Amino acid sequence: MRALLERFGPDVCVTVLEKSTTPGGLARFGIAPDHQSTRRIARTLEAILLDHRVAVAFNVDVGTDVRAGELNEYADAVIWATGATHPRPLGVPGAGLDGVEYAIELVRWYTGHPNGTRPHVLDATRVAVIGNGNVGLDIARILLADPTTLASTEMPTTVQAALSSSSVDEVVVLGRKEPDRAAHSASEVLALAAAEDIGIAVETCAGAAPSGRFLGRAVEAAARPGPANGKRLVLRYGFEPVEVRGHDSVTSLVVRGTCEGELVEIECESVVAAIGTDGGGQIPAGWGSVDGHVLHSEGRVLDDAGNAIPATYVTGWMKRGASGGVGTNKRCAQQTVSTLARDLAAAGPSRDSKSPSAILEELERRGVSYFGSEGWRAVDRAERAEGRASGAFRRPAAREALAIGLGAEGR
Repeated sequence: MRALLERFGPDVCVTVLEKSTTPGGLARFGIAPDHQSTRRIARTLEAILLDHRVAVAFNVDVGTDVRAGELNEYADAVIWATGATHPRPLGVPGAGLDGVEYAIELVRWYTGHPNGTRPHVLDATRVAVIGNGNVGLDIARILLADPTTLASTEMPTTVQAALSSSSVDEVVVLGRKEPDRAAHSASEVLALAAAEDIGIAVETCAGAAPSGRFLGRAVEAAARPGPANGKRLVLRYGFEPVEVRGHDSVTSLVVRGTCEGELVEIECESVVAAIGTDGGGQIPAGWGSVDGHVLHSEGRVLDDAGNAIPATYVTGWMKRGASGGVGTNKRCAQQTVSTLARDLAAAGPSRDSKSPSAILEELERRGVSYFGSEGWRAVDRAERAEGRASGAFRRPAAREALAIGLGAEGR
């Protein structure tokens, strides 16, 4: 949105259709609640919604409340920024057993996403996390954290209460590469090391030991025995999943060393796949796609044959896949908006003037229970008031119905 406002100036009108009842997307529902400084970016993004050139409709499901193909009838151009929210399949025998969950399910839950539900992983004593990117380490840290240290974060109180009664006392995080080339950042390892009540063990397959580079040194420095009878984290490098074992539910995970091919069986009651997401299930029919994201040319959406779909654009993870953070997304958006601007200039003045309010009027006519900026501000005030009671900036509304009710009152 910022790129659009900056590029087109005072005459642009931007209408945002948002499925959730609150803004923020990845910034709010993808960043762990205890990464409070990083999460502040969401407040900057929220401020853009208050610009007089922006109209927003929350609680609108494109595909149900309005068909994807209808959107171009109400605007000179449509930009899709729906992210990549479908977990990539684990793809090993036993992946369908009870006790196998995907990282996005846990992240939604502990960030207070409206669709988040209590994960079964909390009933396990030993958990194996497949994938040692930053999200995998976030999950391990949250599962093993002392819940009292999370009291001043934006984590919902219901989540904190569930963590307080969790059975988890050991998490094993697995990655294919050696420590120097691991998917996680050094800062994530340092965040783990800051939790002094957790013992941290570093294990590698033969030949995968750190070589002395910065990331490897950070991993080595994080290792420590921890207090007696305390919780334990195992960072295991150079292993890939082979099979999840169990009858009806998970009893173990078999992994293979990437150095010499040795097989190791890890006893556990839960497996969390933190192997990424894609947008495959969200891509409209007729659009081209590759590796779970939209086929495009500098942000211009292409069909299955590689032809540009008129006035239709894409940005973010839906455009390039689930990689990169805020800075990458900013550059990605700027490219898409530049492409849009060139296309509009080449097409010349529009003969069919589109009313900025037309799509909202149509939603009203269909009886869609959406709400706009004023409704969202009512939700925001309620969440901030709840947060102040415990020193947090905000607490997510406990129930979706509360957010919709507050929003409708403030529409």
